[in-house]
Amino acid sequence: MMWRPLDMWNAGLAWAAMRVFIARSGFVLNMPAKDRMALTDAMASGEVDSVDEIALRLSPYLGMPA
Repeated sequence: MMWRPLDMWNAGLAWAAMRVFIARSGFVLNMPAKDRMALTDAMASGEVDSVDEIALRLSPYLGMPA
């Protein structure tokens, strides 16, 4: 069996990239793992399919660094 990390870990890689993008924009994301998983599932299922909806769901968890 061949291990394909991007097939298995796309969500983790996407969250890591998003955290870097948010940090470079001057914010921090304080989103519990269960909420990140729920958003990931909603995006994978097609329930959430627009940037506006993703931004709306992320906005309560964004803050300024201490």
